[in-house]
Amino acid sequence: MELYYQEFGIENEKSILFIHGAGMPGWFWEKQVTFFSKEYHCIVVDLPDHGKSASTPFTTIEAVAGQLLALIKKAGHNERAIVVGHSLGAKIAACMVSMNTGKIDKAVFASALFHKSLLTDWMTSKTIIRWSVFLIQTFPVLLKWQAKLFHFEEEEMEKAYISESLSMNTEAMMRYMTAFNSMTSVPDSLSPVPVLILTGSKEPPSMKKSAMSLLGTFRNAIYLNLKNCNHVYPVNDVGLFNSVLSQWFKNTRVQTDERLTVVSLNKNGKV
Repeated sequence: MELYYQEFGIENEKSILFIHGAGMPGWFWEKQVTFFSKEYHCIVVDLPDHGKSASTPFTTIEAVAGQLLALIKKAGHNERAIVVGHSLGAKIAACMVSMNTGKIDKAVFASALFHKSLLTDWMTSKTIIRWSVFLIQTFPVLLKWQAKLFHFEEEEMEKAYISESLSMNTEAMMRYMTAFNSMTSVPDSLSPVPVLILTGSKEPPSMKKSAMSLLGTFRNAIYLNLKNCNHVYPVNDVGLFNSVLSQWFKNTRVQTDERLTVVSLNKNGKV
């Protein structure tokens, strides 16, 4: 089945495909769409088992990567796009680039986790997932507390997160979280596509370790660590995130400042 997607700024020449993370469908990119659709054609997809693609089961990272490459061929201008992925979406984006199909101009991997940890094992435990869904749907106050931890800049985003979580399907969550945890190594890549790797300084060490693995695999990559940022910096550090992407989209360079740390460069990377 086809995935649900929306298009904004369709009159603009270059396309960007935004790929969200687990549990937060296309609305997650609202602030990016508002900012980038002035200059770019923005394509925002709901992944399988999410949002308006909820009737399509999530299978594997590789299969979804193939679906999104087909979406670029269908909707991207000149059958090409810049790809921006966050969390689960970043793992999918890395897989897409590794397929080296010639459909991707540039790619952003925002917080792609490829190393197993106790946290991911806990998050993908079927027992934990069942209990989490039960508790959230039985005691919505817990969900409101959890939403506050994300520090959404706008109340509407917080409401969207709560609404999505209350409608969670246990089996669906098991499917996409199992897929998330099953890919624990960075896919091999010979692709020359320019790649921007991002992490937040408040994320766990396994996230930074994953970023370094990505840096060692994708030959035209740079890695920036965003200071004082937690996992959902695209929605609670919107200005910083959008500024970094905007600069890098234009010439694969970023003006560094006190909020950015260049962790490392590979031999072809530029800042």
